Amino acid sequence: MSRLKDLLDRMVVTVRSPDNMIKARLYEQKRLQVAFRPGAYERYRADRLEHQLSRLGTLMWTGYRRGYYAALGEVTGRAHDPSPRRATWDPNRRRFQEEQATTPFEGASPSGLVRVTNVGMMDWRVTVEPEALKLRDEHGFADELAAAGRSLLADYRVKTVVMKDEHYRLAIPDWMRLPKGTFREGRD
Repeated sequence: MSRLKDLLDRMVVTVRSPDNMIKARLYEQKRLQVAFRPGAYERYRADRLEHQLSRLGTLMWTGYRRGYYAALGEVTGRAHDPSPRRATWDPNRRRFQEEQATTPFEGASPSGLVRVTNVGMMDWRVTVEPEALKLRDEHGFADELAAAGRSLLADYRVKTVVMKDEHYRLAIPDWMRLPKGTFREGRD
């Protein structure tokens, strides 16, 4: 699978908000950059910004999934249908997909000024604390947003590994486990 990893590491997903004032770029699978058009940040109110960022998250995830399945197809030599509604005869896979589709994922910036949530990586919701626009300049806010996005992606990866272990028996060591849905990065 190193070829798949190489393809995913080289993949770049760039999207723009519906109002075309915010640009986001995901690269190397984990690196996220966010930028505003000149003068746009200062004109936003928190509620309008939340709406634009929520749509941006959905667009980013859609772009990533398309790139992921294209890379997977290139490695395996066959097309993959990413639709969660696609019927599967494998009961473990079906249960995994059902659980993943109903699992909440969340991330927050270190300061807590920006939160990103979704269920099943669909219906993205970005919450911006009202004081965030006053406390952070454009670049500081973009860093907060990128950190919240990375936090959500880390939550997604951890919960997905735990779900895969539950459904496919990956044999994750007990010392890495906490109660269902949580995960520890190392030994105590």
